[in-house]
Amino acid sequence: METGESLNLDEPLKPMITTIIPTYRRPQQLKQAILSVLHQTYPHFRVCVYDNASGDDTALIVAELAKVDPRVKYYCHEENIGAIKNFQFGLEHVETPFFSFLSDDDFLLPDFYQIALGRFEKYPDAMFSATDVIISNKMQVIMRYTLDNYEAGYYSPPTGLLELFQKGNLTWTGILFRHDVKEIVGLLDCNVGAPHDHDFINRIAAKCPFVLTRRPGAVFINWGQDSYYFQSKAGLRRMIANLKKSNVPADILRPIEHAMIRRYQRRTFSRCLYYLKREDGRNALMLAQELKKDPGSNAVYAALEALLRWPFYCSLFGHCVRAIRDTQDFLLELIGAKRQAVSPRCPDTYLESDVQNIKAQLEEQRQDSGRPKYCNSNPSI
Repeated sequence: METGESLNLDEPLKPMITTIIPTYRRPQQLKQAILSVLHQTYPHFRVCVYDNASGDDTALIVAELAKVDPRVKYYCHEENIGAIKNFQFGLEHVETPFFSFLSDDDFLLPDFYQIALGRFEKYPDAMFSATDVIISNKMQVIMRYTLDNYEAGYYSPPTGLLELFQKGNLTWTGILFRHDVKEIVGLLDCNVGAPHDHDFINRIAAKCPFVLTRRPGAVFINWGQDSYYFQSKAGLRRMIANLKKSNVPADILRPIEHAMIRRYQRRTFSRCLYYLKREDGRNALMLAQELKKDPGSNAVYAALEALLRWPFYCSLFGHCVRAIRDTQDFLLELIGAKRQAVSPRCPDTYLESDVQNIKAQLEEQRQDSGRPKYCNSNPSI
């Protein structure tokens, strides 16, 4: 289907989908994201772009696409309201039966909506339908699949929520939500901080059934340590409180709370290493002090905090982290000739065949090995 093809968006029995794309100063990557939606095999959607006052070519690029395809809508804030509030703004204005979130630097595979809606037809009480998501780093190496550890199928609450913490977070880039979830769990909780997406998914899974399919539906570009988010201790407590309000049984909540604390520790420790790599001893010490506090206090983190008070150890740890990161980058370059390309660059025309070829390679890989081969690198160091 060509981008400019005339569509009857009022065709009966075909539910409309809203694609929420918040953006800030990534015009070319945004173009790729929009085009990946416009090339969906399921055509009944609107693409709503919410510009966080970029002040660059963003408006021009969206206007050019909107001229060719009226399904593209654009709204620009008068000032930058922040990334989370921009996602929230888009969610508040959803009026269609289904919606999805798409960051401006990620993109969809062409049959994402068709796959997700197909699972809703089989399981009409599911509140979200998740496809597999390819996680690729900035060097175009496929790092992992989000559903590696999952079985495809139907998950009921609250055991489905426990599965999310035992087998790994879902990535909402590959999730299609029903509009009804807004009435059941409300909007995003901006006070959670960076993992507001996981909090939103968790609150839905605590109360509602969901369905998963192992077919890839989207590509998430992980740009490395610069994008590695930090969650405050207050945000962690907020996430736990949100699950308690969802009336999750105590025997389910207890292991989930422990898992959330462990994830918080790993992410904060990774961010601490990032600051050491940048020779920012002050912020590294601040995070070590956070780790030493409850919940989840640990003697190892207490020892780290004590050592980072000394400039010598800050410098020594920084040199070690940089050496590890440089070695990692070198090894990734060595395997560059064998890597599978998931290009973050936006070509002049986004051809459906491009992403179809990627998807075909991934399906062939799964059939040959039963499990995808990927580069198991830690982008946070």
